[in-house]
Amino acid sequence: MKYAEILSKNKPEISQNKKESDVVSLYRQKKSNEHKDNRPEDITKKGYYKQKTDFLSFQKKKKRKTTLSRNSKKNKIKGVLGKIYISTTKNNTILTLVDTKGNTKGWSCSGSLGFKNARKSTTYAAQAAAESLVKKAKIFGYTHMRLSVKGLGRGKQSCLRALTKSGLKIVSLEDRTGVPYNGCRASKKRRV
Repeated sequence: MKYAEILSKNKPEISQNKKESDVVSLYRQKKSNEHKDNRPEDITKKGYYKQKTDFLSFQKKKKRKTTLSRNSKKNKIKGVLGKIYISTTKNNTILTLVDTKGNTKGWSCSGSLGFKNARKSTTYAAQAAAESLVKKAKIFGYTHMRLSVKGLGRGKQSCLRALTKSGLKIVSLEDRTGVPYNGCRASKKRRV
């Protein structure tokens, strides 16, 4: 069977007297007209559907976008961000200043400030160590800090108080004190 015969069986309005090329072109026109009928009337040149929206609904969408951008700007930190690791034990308080990559920039502890023996574990010694580290941080140009605290020493609270009053903005505070699950045997009780 010829191509024209197949087309004529499918489409009765096309007569067999016409040439094959005319038949094919007519068939293509008919197909394109069918597709045009199925499409909605309001299609733009690019092929996107026109959105029929009210003016008020458009305004609501616009407001949502602006609030998202405002929130994202608030979360951004203007200044230099650093991290301070605070380790408080029963005998000493050690503070370490670290940059965002994890490189140590400075450190301070109550023992290095001249406190000896039992005075190292006091709250005043921890406060003094925090103040000395803040001076170093300001020399390096740090403005915002993330704090990470570990240990059960006496200097924990006073150290945090000194850091909040220092002028550095604290972004986050994390307590990484380990919790034992009856792991180690306790030391023998002290006899007095």
